[in-house]
Amino acid sequence: MMPANACPESASEIPDQTHSHPTVGQVDPLSQGVHSATFTSQQSPYGPMAAGHTVRAVPPESHLGEQQFDPEDPSKVPDDQVIVGRQPRTLSSLEWLGDRIKKGFASLFRSFKMMGILFSIYWHGGSIESFQNAAAKARGGILVKAIQFACSSPSIAQDLFGDDHEQFTRTLSHVATSNKPMTEAELIHCLDEAGIDYNPERLNERRNLGTGSIGEVNEIILKNGESLIVKTVSESSETRVYSDLRVLRFVLGLVTFFAPSSIGKGTKHAIFSFFDSVKEELNLITEANRTRQQDFAFKAVAQQHIFDIRQDELPDYAYKLPSRPIGFTIQHPVTGTVLLQLPVNFKVPAVDGNTASPHALGMEKIDGVTLTENDQPKLRSLAAKLFNIDETNISDDHLLAFRFSLKKLAFQHWFYCYAQTGFFNADMHDGNVMVNVEDGRLNIYFIDLGNAQKVSRDAVKATYTILGAMEQLREESGVARRSHYADQVVQCMQALSEYEPDKVNWGKLKQEVLNLMPYRGEGKIDQKVIDLFNRAYKCHVKMPKETVALFRAKILINSQTTMTDEARRSLDRMVPSLIKLLGSDASSSVPPGNIAGQNALLMLIRQLPELRQQLIELMSTIPATDEQLEYAASQLLSKIHLPPDEFRREVDELIRQWQMQMPPAHPEQTHSHAGSSTAYPPPVPG
Repeated sequence: MMPANACPESASEIPDQTHSHPTVGQVDPLSQGVHSATFTSQQSPYGPMAAGHTVRAVPPESHLGEQQFDPEDPSKVPDDQVIVGRQPRTLSSLEWLGDRIKKGFASLFRSFKMMGILFSIYWHGGSIESFQNAAAKARGGILVKAIQFACSSPSIAQDLFGDDHEQFTRTLSHVATSNKPMTEAELIHCLDEAGIDYNPERLNERRNLGTGSIGEVNEIILKNGESLIVKTVSESSETRVYSDLRVLRFVLGLVTFFAPSSIGKGTKHAIFSFFDSVKEELNLITEANRTRQQDFAFKAVAQQHIFDIRQDELPDYAYKLPSRPIGFTIQHPVTGTVLLQLPVNFKVPAVDGNTASPHALGMEKIDGVTLTENDQPKLRSLAAKLFNIDETNISDDHLLAFRFSLKKLAFQHWFYCYAQTGFFNADMHDGNVMVNVEDGRLNIYFIDLGNAQKVSRDAVKATYTILGAMEQLREESGVARRSHYADQVVQCMQALSEYEPDKVNWGKLKQEVLNLMPYRGEGKIDQKVIDLFNRAYKCHVKMPKETVALFRAKILINSQTTMTDEARRSLDRMVPSLIKLLGSDASSSVPPGNIAGQNALLMLIRQLPELRQQLIELMSTIPATDEQLEYAASQLLSKIHLPPDEFRREVDELIRQWQMQMPPAHPEQTHSHAGSSTAYPPPVPG
């Protein structure tokens, strides 16, 4: 068992600065929410489904009651809502033989192609350009994912790329390529397997929404005329992935046989664990269930059915746990006044259990835009809709600030959801985040959850402690204190890892910790932890892939929050300009502390023209004092966080009460009703 005080982690990483004393409970801005449009250089915090053989009807959306949450596993999906999906039909012996021959030839051809691609890398001396060309020629498979994986760890990058690994990492971290487009025959096979009632006569009208390294997403027209978003993984894509895995395993085996010292055992183990995680992405039933798990995790967070890990459960040297996101918030860069605070809904696309199979998954269409740099121009209309302003008034600086602010908010929710539910998407990047505006409300969607993972409450605490203890090693020169913090790291790894008692060498692992974290050493902590996990393998300690995936996800997130000086200046210019666009100013007569609410209310009312007109007509017929109007505004401000339908019902009820009571212009006057004297409250909808 792990000591109670041994295993929590800090959800953040401190700035790359030298401190004379360790900072207790250090917190990164990301763990505290998006309080300002201005970013800092600080790093962000840390925040198998069984396949059946029948089809089980599953509601597209889950309606959660309090009793359905498991306090030890907040993201657990009730048994009656687990998606079983459809399985491929059983083939006859002749069909099976033909299918195996066909796949065998395809696999052989792909293997030869991949061997040629890898030989080209070797022939050109393993240059950066050779890796880039290889990624472009691969057309799917896992080569691109493997390159990105290698760049996520300094030790793995150094093993593979040598002394120039930093240059390789900078250049190749964001290398990307698209899969080979799916043929119509392959698409039809996937749709039929999932039982999707598509219109064959309009199949050529399908709209491709994206093609990745493994699958693709299309908008398909159904027989009833409606459209359905379908993610598919073709059997040929599946063949490419498995062929690539065999080739890469074979090449790694050759390298380690002829040059045993060229690649460490820890690196090899980490790469093979990565290969296993890629296999899980091939089964879309797994992705469907993980999407539903993320939905439950979000709802558990919203209803506070969480681990509820408290700061006093962590050692005093641990970083603070991430706080719960409070919405999309912008502060004045000089005065600190909150200028705008909007409620945000975190969601996932609803998946249909009746149209799920290993190769196809039907899901809800999200009319939104991703947060990638390439999609930034599409954010203009979305921002205009949200802020209810003309698109021409939104500059490129506004878009840049808006996008980065949304990214920070999405990543912050990722951190909090991990810390309090143990569930996280291990492939978290801006391309897997979509935003839209519905009924004037901002929604942030997490998509592509095929590589999501889950850990326990104790594992969450352990990961927080590991980072905190390793950071303290940088600040401590005393032998006794360094030994203490190294022991804490080892104890946490002992609680998390897999090992054989007669082979494990904890003493050697402790020394690896001390060697990796010298006094006032350099390097980012999350990457140091990955290096430690790789070194642990030499001590016969294997870290579970879920824990390793967590730290790799953090590295991926950190790579997307680094800002250039030009971007930072753009953000600094954005806030005063946005104030003018919203029609407010810090020097206005609006009482301090109410600017944000009034801006939010103004934006929301503008999104509901019928309600706005009703309020105008009501105000023109009923006299009201300034005090009554102020009270009415305060009542509305207290309701803006509600969903649109609930907000409208609350406002309608307030209007009804106002119309029934017909209060006088002076609230100190009273009206007699049923023989009693009643003092009416100030009127409501201002």
